[in-house]
Amino acid sequence: MYKLLRFYNQNRFKIWIALFVIIFIIALTRILNHSIKEQDKLLEDNKSTYISDEYEEQSKTITSGGSVSKSYQKTYGNIIDKFYTYCINGEIEKAYDMLSKDMKNLKYENIETFKQQYFDNRFKGDMQYSFQSWSTGNKKYIYVANIYENILSTGKSKDEDYIEEYITIVPEEDTYKINIDGYIGKENINKKVETELINIEVAYVEQYVDYEIYTFKIKNNADKQICLDNRENTKNTYIVDQNSNRYDSFIYENVEEDLILKPLESKEIKIKFSDVYRASLKIKEINFDNVEYLENEEIKIEKIKIELE
Repeated sequence: MYKLLRFYNQNRFKIWIALFVIIFIIALTRILNHSIKEQDKLLEDNKSTYISDEYEEQSKTITSGGSVSKSYQKTYGNIIDKFYTYCINGEIEKAYDMLSKDMKNLKYENIETFKQQYFDNRFKGDMQYSFQSWSTGNKKYIYVANIYENILSTGKSKDEDYIEEYITIVPEEDTYKINIDGYIGKENINKKVETELINIEVAYVEQYVDYEIYTFKIKNNADKQICLDNRENTKNTYIVDQNSNRYDSFIYENVEEDLILKPLESKEIKIKFSDVYRASLKIKEINFDNVEYLENEEIKIEKIKIELE
C-alpha cells in the first residue's frame, strides 16, 4: 500500500493528465456518435421526403380533386411500380403473388390463368406504364393506369394506343395486395326478406368500377314454380341509391334456369347492376318487381323489396 501511495505521489501529475485525456476521449466519442446519428436521421428524413415527393403528382385524385394521404403516397406508389415492373420484366410469378386472395379466387386461380388472360394481353414487346390516383373515398384507394408501347422505340404518343385499367390497393393480413381488371373488392351484406312465397337474402356484393354484382341466396317456400324475372326487359329488377336514383340490372346476362325456382327449391344466383362506382354511392334497396308464379292457372305477380339500410 505504501509503495502504491509513493508511486501516486511521484506521478500524480501524469496520472491526472492521463485520466483527463481518457475522459475527454470518451466524451468526444459520445458527442461524435450522437452527431452521426442525428445526421443519419436527417438524411433518412430527407430521403423519405424525396421518395414521397416522387409520387406527389400521381397521388392527386382525378375524381375528387383531393389527394392520397402523404403517409400512403410512397407505399402505394411503390406497390404499383413494383407490380408493373414485374410484368414488364416477365417476372410473372412475382406479379401474381401481389394479387389479393379475392382477386385470385374470382378470376385468376393459378399463374397460368393469370398469364393467359392478363399478362399475354398487355405485355407483348417493349412496354411502359403510367398511373394516377382515381378515387380515395370510403378508405378504398383506386388508381387508373395506362399501359403502352415504349415511345422511343415506336415513335407513337402514349395517348394514341394504350390499355387503361383500374387498380385497387387492399390491406391483407399484415401487408397490401392489389385488385386489377377494375375489380374494387367484396363487401358482405347479409340482408334478407322472407314472405310466404319466397325468401331472398343478399349475401354480398362484388364491386367493379363500372358495375356491381350481387349474390343472392333464394328459397322457394311454395309448392309451385316461381320465376324471379322473365327477362323481357331490364327494368323489373333494379337497385336504388340514397338519392332515389335507380340502376337497372343486366338480367339478360342470366340464363333462364338461374331465375326459375322449382317448388321448395333453394339456390344461389348472381345478378349484375349498372351503377358506376363512386365513393359517395350508397345502395339502400334492391327490388324484384316481376316475381311470377301460377295460381289457379293464372299468372300472379308479386313485388319483393330488400332494404339494405
